[in-house]
Amino acid sequence: MERSKISRICLFEVEKGPIIIKLQASANIVAGIDFKIYRPDVDEHFKQWKMGVQNTTALEQALPADVTILNKCILTWQILVCGRDLETTAGTVNFAITQKGNNCRINIPTTWNFTDIPPCAVKAYSKITESLVFMLKT
Repeated sequence: MERSKISRICLFEVEKGPIIIKLQASANIVAGIDFKIYRPDVDEHFKQWKMGVQNTTALEQALPADVTILNKCILTWQILVCGRDLETTAGTVNFAITQKGNNCRINIPTTWNFTDIPPCAVKAYSKITESLVFMLKT
């Protein structure tokens, strides 16, 4: 993982408690995300989890790490997307990072518009890999 390429920053506040990730995909889209959290000085992740949604459903899940240790930690993710049917070739996947119901400030949006999405029936997918750095809001 090349840390020098990480330009997305998420500001958070310890006092606001746990960080929640809300994942959503547009109609007829199946999306899965593999998340990993890295400490700033170590190349091995210390937390990993997966989330998945389909057909406009939304899923919320707490970040499986104590908010007091997240400053300067790196969150990476890989999104895999396919269409539920042959006609679905485009769609949107997004996730929000929140604390106490309010969006955390992120300088680069976490929304992706996919085109040329393969159908899930052929066991193929479109893929994006991204990351961000958690920074304590002062």
